Amino acid sequence: MQKSVVILLVAVLGILASPALASQNKISTTYETGNISVTDFLEERDSSGNVEYYRFFTRFDTEISELTKLNFSYRRYYKDYETSDNLDADSNIWHFGVDHTLKGLKLDPVKMDFDFGFSQKDYRNSPSREYERSNIAVGLSHNHEDLWAVNWKSGFINYDYQSSNADQLKIFTKLGSWMKFFDKRLKINPSYKLQSINYDGTGKDRAENTLRLASSYKVGLPHLSKVESAYKIGRNDTKDSEDEDRDDDLWFKYKKWHITSKHPLIEKIDTSFKYGWTKRDYQDGGTSYQNYFVENKTKFKIFEDKVKKINLSVKTQHKESDFNPTDSRDYIKELIKTEFLYRIKNNWELVPSFTFKHYNHPSDATGDERKSEAKIEFLKKLFANNLDLKLTYKYIRKQSKFKADTSQWSIKTGIDVKF
Repeated sequence: MQKSVVILLVAVLGILASPALASQNKISTTYETGNISVTDFLEERDSSGNVEYYRFFTRFDTEISELTKLNFSYRRYYKDYETSDNLDADSNIWHFGVDHTLKGLKLDPVKMDFDFGFSQKDYRNSPSREYERSNIAVGLSHNHEDLWAVNWKSGFINYDYQSSNADQLKIFTKLGSWMKFFDKRLKINPSYKLQSINYDGTGKDRAENTLRLASSYKVGLPHLSKVESAYKIGRNDTKDSEDEDRDDDLWFKYKKWHITSKHPLIEKIDTSFKYGWTKRDYQDGGTSYQNYFVENKTKFKIFEDKVKKINLSVKTQHKESDFNPTDSRDYIKELIKTEFLYRIKNNWELVPSFTFKHYNHPSDATGDERKSEAKIEFLKKLFANNLDLKLTYKYIRKQSKFKADTSQWSIKTGIDVKF
């Protein structure tokens, strides 16, 4: 099935992207490799060890008419855990999408999108957890004169496990909209998702509801320009979680919200404050937790003319996480990050940054840790901005009183071509 899917999608794109049909094409490719800590992508910081990984991604976009756009992408993601061999994973992910604008309807225009995906996840030391994932979704949306919009999407996700009876079929429908009031100063954005999950022969079928409500208000005061907020409540599982990069499969309930205020201080200095809270309750394993954070971002526009642009950004964050019932995992996190942007003629830029994090575990000092991260990003545009070359290098140093110092690194290269 895997080969037939690839051959079919490549054939379709080859025909539709031919010079006789296509008016604009773009190919984006990235490759990234390195090693990171397990704790870099899990809230539960008691996990130890590093993960060696590489990621390859390529995407092809083509515009075959003013009304129709197509895209095809392939991603491979390999992870080798230092201390958890049962989680070693190799993922191959394909995606094909169509965006088409429908004309001649009462609600004109109506945009239709179609998504098809197929992936295969192999666990090197746990073959019973290997699965193939296929998904199809169709959506419609309408934007009415920048005053209100409505959108709908329905589809299914099927998990076919290779050597166990854990097969799952997820069928979902999502409704969303946004509306503007008071001369477009206030925007309300609600959405609702209903998902049913059918398990193959286990009798554990269930339904999941997800509700999200977001808003933004353009205040327009001299030192308070905008206030944004969002609230979300629902259920999910870790293998489909949008917030974490995980290789386990746990079901959980969650609530989270945040509020952000944006403040222009003077002509060349802007700052924002963000306060947020998250609660997650695992239903079949895992350690439930809740956390809150306070965050500030300040941007300094140092210099800008027709040739050069220089900016400096500073971010600070305070975060506290509490776990139930194991308080030894509780931690307090302090973060400070500085980022410097230097751009010339809009065709190349250099972005060095430095981040320092300190983790304090009140009930278990052996988990205390200092983490320093240096990163540099480079972008060069060539041939009238039709070719972009990207390079990112990151180095991380971790220090602890009770453990040996460790280091991680990663390098990422990318190329975007328009033709």
